[in-house]
Amino acid sequence: MKYLNLLRLLISAIALLMTVTNSNAQSESILLDEIEITASRNERLLKNSPEIVRVINQTEIKQLNTNDLSVILDYAAGINIESGTGAGFAKRGVASMNGFPAQYTLVLINGTRILSDHMHTGQNLNLIPVEEIERIEIIKSASSAQYGSDAIAGIINIITKSPGLEPKATIYGDLGSYNTFRGGVSVSTPINQKTGLYNFIEYEESDGAQLLAPASRVGKMGYSSLNFTSRLTTIIGSKLKLDAWIKHIDNTMQWQTTENDSRLFIPNILLSYRINEKSTFSAKTGYTHWFNETNTENINLVKPEIWYSTKIGKSNNFMAGADFSLMSFTRAKVDKHVQRMIGVFIQDEHTFKEKIIVTAAIRMDIVQFKDPVITPKIALLYKFNNDLSLRTSFSQGFHSPSIIELYEVGFGHAGTALRFGNPNLLPEHSSTFAIGADYNFNDKLFLNASGFYSNISNMIVPVYIGPWAADTTKDVWMRQNILKAEIISAELGISWNFVKDYSLNLSYNYSENIAVTSISQQLPYNPGQGVNAKINGTQNITKKLSICEFVSLRAVFNRSAWNWKPAAGTDPENPNGLITVLADYQKLDAGISICYDKKYSAFVTLSNILGQDIENLDDAYTVIDGEPVYKVGVRIDLR
Repeated sequence: MKYLNLLRLLISAIALLMTVTNSNAQSESILLDEIEITASRNERLLKNSPEIVRVINQTEIKQLNTNDLSVILDYAAGINIESGTGAGFAKRGVASMNGFPAQYTLVLINGTRILSDHMHTGQNLNLIPVEEIERIEIIKSASSAQYGSDAIAGIINIITKSPGLEPKATIYGDLGSYNTFRGGVSVSTPINQKTGLYNFIEYEESDGAQLLAPASRVGKMGYSSLNFTSRLTTIIGSKLKLDAWIKHIDNTMQWQTTENDSRLFIPNILLSYRINEKSTFSAKTGYTHWFNETNTENINLVKPEIWYSTKIGKSNNFMAGADFSLMSFTRAKVDKHVQRMIGVFIQDEHTFKEKIIVTAAIRMDIVQFKDPVITPKIALLYKFNNDLSLRTSFSQGFHSPSIIELYEVGFGHAGTALRFGNPNLLPEHSSTFAIGADYNFNDKLFLNASGFYSNISNMIVPVYIGPWAADTTKDVWMRQNILKAEIISAELGISWNFVKDYSLNLSYNYSENIAVTSISQQLPYNPGQGVNAKINGTQNITKKLSICEFVSLRAVFNRSAWNWKPAAGTDPENPNGLITVLADYQKLDAGISICYDKKYSAFVTLSNILGQDIENLDDAYTVIDGEPVYKVGVRIDLR
């Protein structure tokens, strides 16, 4: 009955929108000839990528009129957003990909790692304002061969806006439920034909989502956030290109009876020198600093990188590079430690008669002068014709134990369970086989289907040891490499321009994980199944006036999480007793915007129209109160 009601709802929404007169637009999501990706370090058109890559472009980003990046990614096939943390920032969303828990997804901004609170459970996507995002690139398989540790599930690379050739400015603001207010300005200034400057500033404040659990955060989810970005691009002479940007985020949130601060600071500089028409040398230095008053987190990451790329003949592209990272980390219950990592890689791409493209990469990482870790990757694209393509790949990934996993001592969220690090931990390893097919029919119907099989060994999970010698009223949960698991996931996506100016986007994803050791235990998170449906439409009333609408539905089933913090009366030595089954939900959103002269627009959105409670378990069990929420806003684009 549940699935039948969802089908009826979807059919009704389609019927409603198809009754509206429309005119001339096209979904940009299927224009593969126009989308260039950079997440694999080698710039190429999406249609020529041997890897399974998904790109969320400007059109798709703007359609939902949201400032939560997690909301946009939640509608991407194969990605499931989780939230909920006992002491973390109130506006939080982490991305589980291909059935893996969120901490195995590497999140980058312009190729540089971001940091956030509770980094051991995933990076908070919602720190990055949606308004400054140009596009989002998603690599759907292990990418340690390109980026080293932590890219076991794949990569989300957030590409921010850069200066254009013409001056333009944007002013926007909106307000909504829970006393939420947001306002911002962006200005793109071409200084001359070779140099441009982009500046962005945004402020947001809110009382935060209404929670039913945990009790410690009910009515205490208020926050404010100030975001600033400045980006300079220039060409020096005829061969040297510089891209320098700086991002600063200053957050404040309610915590118990006080207000606590957190900050993210990222300066970054990239130099590319064109040696000749075929060869380029690039050098990049990234620095990321995260401070969080709540858990006294202070993290500094410095990462210089160099790489050389060249074209050999007409069909071969070769790349080689090296990087070094130095991280210092301190947190409540974790003394200050420093972790060093050095990596070298090579990558080669060959095209055979324009029908077959093969990419092979291999990387070696050395962490803290221990044994080297080698991760290979090979991907193949076969083009049957201009409309049908097949992609397949094999890749290995690894996660080097973080400082918190190695050295934490007695951390807990109330109760008797305390979490401990283990300095004897080994790296986690994974292997992933992927296969996918894309079909494009007359730029009106685009289909993609993908399947992934992964296995992961030496997986790090907290294990019950017994009472703590220093305080026998507390229990020790120590991290150990005990788990080996298999993960099966699949996804199907459909983008259909069913009538002029209207498109329907459907996706379905399935995942299941299976422990293959004697330990009867699921992975820390199982995203289950998800169904997404989104309809977008545009009506041109006059030459200058247009109305845009969207209706979206997300339905999630069969999620569960393994919670190392047992409830009272639970046997801590029974792993199955620690599984929390998360309730299914269906989330219906809709919105309308009115645009005049491509400069002025106003919008209204309604979210969670069905009013369903949403359960999450990221670092702590959280229940979002099921009630509809609204947002209204305006935007002015000046050129």
